Amino acid sequence: MTEGVSTAGQEVNLSSLVKEAFIDPIRSVLIIDDEYPTWENVFSVGFNPSEKGRWKEKEDIIALIGQFRQKSKAMTIDIHDGEDNSDIGTYLHQSDLLVLDYQLEKGGKDGERAIGIMKSLFRNRHFNLIVMHTAAEPLIGPFETVLDSLLRPWPEVEELGSAGKTVVEDLEDEAEANALLTNIWARLKGTVSPDIHYLYRQYVQKGKKAAGFVRNEPKLEAFRNLCGVANLQIEQQVQVFCRILQTYEASYGEEEDRPVDIRWSAPGQGRRPWIRTPGGFVAFAGKKDPQLLTALAEAIEDWKPSPSRLISSKIRAAISAEGAFAEESALSDKHVYWKYYDELTKSPAGDAGHSHRKSLLEAHAARHTERLLDVV
Repeated sequence: MTEGVSTAGQEVNLSSLVKEAFIDPIRSVLIIDDEYPTWENVFSVGFNPSEKGRWKEKEDIIALIGQFRQKSKAMTIDIHDGEDNSDIGTYLHQSDLLVLDYQLEKGGKDGERAIGIMKSLFRNRHFNLIVMHTAAEPLIGPFETVLDSLLRPWPEVEELGSAGKTVVEDLEDEAEANALLTNIWARLKGTVSPDIHYLYRQYVQKGKKAAGFVRNEPKLEAFRNLCGVANLQIEQQVQVFCRILQTYEASYGEEEDRPVDIRWSAPGQGRRPWIRTPGGFVAFAGKKDPQLLTALAEAIEDWKPSPSRLISSKIRAAISAEGAFAEESALSDKHVYWKYYDELTKSPAGDAGHSHRKSLLEAHAARHTERLLDVV
């Protein structure tokens, strides 16, 4: 977004607002990467920074850390190797930004351990910022793996997929007498790629149905043509389409670590790929990307957070930065709440008294919050 307004000689646009609300408040960074030595590694007996194949090149490590140190307010940086899951939880809550290596496994499945760490962080009660840092190119592979780990089965796919299975079985029976239907199931599946599945999920999250997607999605032209060869009506086409999507969603579950509300932008859809859940925001960047904060900012801009969310983020940052000063200023008059304390101590016993104390506490918290906000 380049359009903006000028205020007091300074242009204000989405980029500047995102920087102010999300990027500038970052004060600490946790890097989880098994190719970066931790402080424990550095000070351990026999540590060899030149050990072949063990550590990233010193220049690469300095370049990554340096971009966080070069800010006007240098950030605090910690490093974890991601290998000991038993203590990693004590690290996760400490940082404003997590730079998470996607390939933490040695010979294992790429992304599995990183996804587990990401989900652990999402269980925190605050909104988390993550840059998924990967050597895999293109980014579509890591992106789809992470997204698949978060998505739940879509109800419409489950409802119509079983009927689609019956339609496909009937077509396979007809294929014995109709050469045009040879290998019809494999051919139909071949027309619906994973990116079409994700486009469908974005489409139905807007309250729409599969029928409209099957009729109008340009990328489904080959699917529609093949359905025409099979003489399938639109209702049957939708059922078969959902049956195909069932094969993509076979690994999805209803676990608590799969959020109900999830939004994303895949590689190629916007400036940067990203995934947003109620627990946090994940931007994706390659290991060759020189500026991770820029990648994060561009991804957040592409998300286009609402004005209310920008304000909320700014308020959290202001309270965090000026909390002690604001608290001292708001509570400096020790007599201001004497009436509240008097009423609280004189509340009657029993349910009526409990309800009265609860109302007093809620009103007091609201006034206290208002006074803090007046200061920040």
